[in-house]
Amino acid sequence: MTLQIKVIIWIVVTVAASGIVGGIYYKIYNDGRKAVYIEQEKKLNIIKDKAHDAQTDALTSPSFRDELRRYSRPND
Repeated sequence: MTLQIKVIIWIVVTVAASGIVGGIYYKIYNDGRKAVYIEQEKKLNIIKDKAHDAQTDALTSPSFRDELRRYSRPND
């Protein structure tokens, strides 16, 4: 084989190998990003649930006037 054909073969092999390695890297990178997004979404949902529970407790708890009436002396 001539030197020119060998160089062309090496270039083709190098391009193919870099394409395969790049594809594997992109797949691993993309899977990692998805995992981080899912983890952050779970944490955000936990925070939202806790905040919603706190709001619900605040809305359903008795007001301070009700508490004062409970512990005050009767007027009669």
